[in-house]
Amino acid sequence: MVVKTERLYGKNQTGRRMYDLIRSTAGDLDDIFINGVSASDLPLAKWYTIVKRIPYRIDPVPREIIARPAILAKYGPQVGIDCKKKSCLMAAALERKKIPWRLMSTSRRPDKKVSHVFPQAFLVNRWVNLDATYPFYRPGQPKQVTKAEILKG
Repeated sequence: MVVKTERLYGKNQTGRRMYDLIRSTAGDLDDIFINGVSASDLPLAKWYTIVKRIPYRIDPVPREIIARPAILAKYGPQVGIDCKKKSCLMAAALERKKIPWRLMSTSRRPDKKVSHVFPQAFLVNRWVNLDATYPFYRPGQPKQVTKAEILKG
């Protein structure tokens, strides 16, 4: 396995790298099997539940880490992953299923500093939040935020 490292300097660069990684490695889901079924073939709701159950763990400061789905599926359940990595897993499934998707960056802070990312899918003629970061989120749940913007890819 080849490991590539790069400094990530801000949300825009991180967002571009996330889009690139998701688009280029979504096929990893074909080789991830859950109870004998390829992750690519799982219903989206089932994949969302699997990703949501992976423990949350923030990246060590000052690092921002993203990784391909094969790595996240293998090691994530043991070590935990943050919102960027959960977003990569969810968006890879959307990419594989050819469902239009985008990444949203948000803040709940009074100063509006962006500190969270999650994917949205275009389903039934509207953008639907698919934030699998924390156990209390549900698909389609509206967000209470002070700032929200689409990350460009």
